[in-house]
Amino acid sequence: MQREDLTVSVERGALVLRGDKKQDVHSEEDGCYRLERAYGAFTRTIPMPENADPDHALAKFDKGVPTLTVPKQEPQRSTSRTIDIG
Repeated sequence: MQREDLTVSVERGALVLRGDKKQDVHSEEDGCYRLERAYGAFTRTIPMPENADPDHALAKFDKGVPTLTVPKQEPQRSTSRTIDIG
């Protein structure tokens, strides 16, 4: 699989990987030439936890293996204050 065959997106709180796999196998034996072709498309949807930060997601592709990194968002600090009783 090549980098150009894969797309990664964030949709409705999930990472979506889409790709097309193409494979050609050539062989020649005893004067007979053989060619096999295989094609296929795939989609994988991976739900993200609520504290994921998709705006800072990173994707790498090395030796046919995609690596996706989605950092956690900082938890929102609860703002507490004292209310004067009047």
